[in-house]
Amino acid sequence: QSHVGILAFMRPFSYEVWAYIGIAYIGISFLLSIVNAVNPYEWFWLAKRSEASPQEGRTYLPWNSLWNAYGAFAQQGAETVPQSFAGRFISGVWWFFMTVIVASYTANLAAFLTGSGNRPTINSLMD
Repeated sequence: QSHVGILAFMRPFSYEVWAYIGIAYIGISFLLSIVNAVNPYEWFWLAKRSEASPQEGRTYLPWNSLWNAYGAFAQQGAETVPQSFAGRFISGVWWFFMTVIVASYTANLAAFLTGSGNRPTINSLMD
């Protein structure tokens, strides 16, 4: 009999995979923040030149970048998207990566839930 705990939803992936997803999540968030800070075509610089509102200029600061990257993990859309090619490319790769991860998780979860009760019916050579 299998024991179902509070963290049973994490079983379709190993703990190492969850750790790598978390590291990638934090890395992408900070990469988007850096691109926003150095790229002259991003929201931060557009707001400094008064081509965008100050609110939009704070779109991809570190905490907001974490929230936007989490939106991809939850399969939700972002309110604002990066303006530069580099930011859009990074976001697009992240969204594609998260779509593959969520699809893999869903498939593994379905296999885990349906296959966990199966036991082999052949127990000896005579069967």
